[in-house]
Amino acid sequence: MWFFAAVLILWGSTYELGRLDAWVLTPVTLWAWWTFNLYVCSAAASYCRFSSLAEKLMGLFGFCLVVVYYQAMSVSYMEFLPTDPGSPDLWPTIFLTVNLLGPLILITAGLASQAVQTSRD
Repeated sequence: MWFFAAVLILWGSTYELGRLDAWVLTPVTLWAWWTFNLYVCSAAASYCRFSSLAEKLMGLFGFCLVVVYYQAMSVSYMEFLPTDPGSPDLWPTIFLTVNLLGPLILITAGLASQAVQTSRD
């Protein structure tokens, strides 16, 4: 259930951060807060045990929401991306690694680890 709650918080915080004006928080601060929320989802996916049917269904639904999130919120998270005229490829590369690949791999690994059965002696 914690994973599903973290995914809902991710959706809500992205919406709220996207509504803020640039003078309220700098783009780097918005990006850091948003990255923190992504990694909270990753930690929740690794922490949850998904022992009951309801937790398994919420985990599956939460993963579907994360996948839809990356597709639906692309405009919002591209607004958080800082720019550097001196090296225009720097921030998109860091962004891709830290905010897209990292959390998605950790969420997938956390949820997949629940599918692997271990023998208990």
